[in-house]
Amino acid sequence: MKTKIAITFDVERRKLAPSALSIPLDTLDRHKIKATFFILGRLADRNPEVPTEILSRGHELGCHGYAHDPYDRKEFDEVETDVEKGTRAVRRFGDVVGFRAPYFRPHRRLATVLEDFGYRYDSSVPSKRFDLFVGRTNNPYTLLAPMKPYHPSPENIFRKGNSEILEIPLPGFILPPLGVTMRNTGLKFFTRFTNFVKFFSDFIMFDIHVWEFLETLDVPIKRQTVFFHRRKKGKETALMFDTLLRHLKQKGTFILLSDLANKDKNLT
Repeated sequence: MKTKIAITFDVERRKLAPSALSIPLDTLDRHKIKATFFILGRLADRNPEVPTEILSRGHELGCHGYAHDPYDRKEFDEVETDVEKGTRAVRRFGDVVGFRAPYFRPHRRLATVLEDFGYRYDSSVPSKRFDLFVGRTNNPYTLLAPMKPYHPSPENIFRKGNSEILEIPLPGFILPPLGVTMRNTGLKFFTRFTNFVKFFSDFIMFDIHVWEFLETLDVPIKRQTVFFHRRKKGKETALMFDTLLRHLKQKGTFILLSDLANKDKNLT
């Protein structure tokens, strides 16, 4: 069975000029690859030209919430409010069926909220990731979460259950397959890392932020992670991303996350 590969972006700056998208979008066009862009509702409200440009290139738009606060620190009703605001903002641009919680830190009952708003899939669980208290993801439940897509429990999104939502996790192994990982470990190690993940799952996802392609950093980050986030940004990120896509094209077939959700719907 051919490995399925998904490229996703988190678009979460407070303001983002369409020109900031040009490098990743042009790179994707050059490789004839379509990706899923999870955009913050607040950004969609302030910069409607950003989701418009993403859709005009044939990519998928997903919702990233509204205010970009970690859901695992919020009460259930606060999560509902943020999802509602984000959904309303992003769906002004079209039919949005996918969601991703800020920082990959979902509320345990997020699937229940997403069902109420008509989502078909979620991609908030960083399976097998643990940041050893250096980064933001230090939830032991992620170590137990499945690596392949699954239907979660309505009461615990990290476990299998009977929710109508398809959870499409970001499969990793302690380290997550993110742009920041690629930039700090080096491309040679990172490509070997993706090959290692492939042994445990026939699905690979790579996620990166649009701001990683910029030379300047003006997003709020934790003091202990500032070094990791500032390394090899801008042109170096663009070069590594281009090379990574060349590597992944030899490993499998690129898909949108909605393709998995549509296939799952057809099987049920």
